[in-house]
Amino acid sequence: MKIAFLGLGIMGSRMARRLLDAGHELRVYNRSANSDLEALASKGATACESPALAVAGCELIITMLSNPEAVKAVARGETGLLSNATRGGVWMDCSTVDPEFSRDMAAEAERAGLQFLDCPVAGSKIPAENGELIFLMGGPAEALERVKPVVEVLSRKAVHCGENGSGSSMKLVVNFMLAQSVLAAAESVRLGKSLGLGESDLLDTLLATPVAAPILQGLRPRFEGKDTEVHFPLKHMLKDLKLARQSLGNAAIMPLLDAGIGIYEATLDDNQDQDFSRVYGR
Repeated sequence: MKIAFLGLGIMGSRMARRLLDAGHELRVYNRSANSDLEALASKGATACESPALAVAGCELIITMLSNPEAVKAVARGETGLLSNATRGGVWMDCSTVDPEFSRDMAAEAERAGLQFLDCPVAGSKIPAENGELIFLMGGPAEALERVKPVVEVLSRKAVHCGENGSGSSMKLVVNFMLAQSVLAAAESVRLGKSLGLGESDLLDTLLATPVAAPILQGLRPRFEGKDTEVHFPLKHMLKDLKLARQSLGNAAIMPLLDAGIGIYEATLDDNQDQDFSRVYGR
């Protein structure tokens, strides 16, 4: 399949590499020059200078970008993907955005002759490398069927959540629970240490019980400072929590969401490149 892949950050670069390795013809674009763009080009991908050039003649467009503003930047305008997309194609937006934004993009895509799928993913750097992401997909079932061979290369599971906007909604729910799980683990360990228990014993015990979210075991090396790589940037988690609050409106009573926003915001410092798990040791 001829695919345009726009957005080659931590996640996008790894997803694009899997598609290239699977034999798909890839045209790639990133808003800034980076080593991943060069590496993909050296493996046979066509590096393009604009979204419009990248999508030329492609059956499928995939965007994996940091926020709604970034998606708008590559979608609209004279050099945006919508200006030159092949009518009858599919646009999969894997970015984590709010559901209203996804519905707006679906309407713009329809006017350009595209089927739109909002399909953010659950999983970070390693699952992206290994093709073990979970796709949370919103949009027409027909479009899902068309992209199934591509999704199978990138994921271990795809969930059709409903109409456009539902995939983005589900992703905000998933990331809210992830954010809260890490905060709960952090405060549980802090409580235990204040009562005289050792951190290693606390983690051994908590992670062996059914009360701990399964993902916490995988995050333990980050809690203990043994893995210092950035898998999921803290600034992106904060963005996702704020999008959830924005989607709900200020009238909705969500004390844990509001507290989480406050803690993640307080943890974010001038170093924007930090993993979200940093809240564990704040």
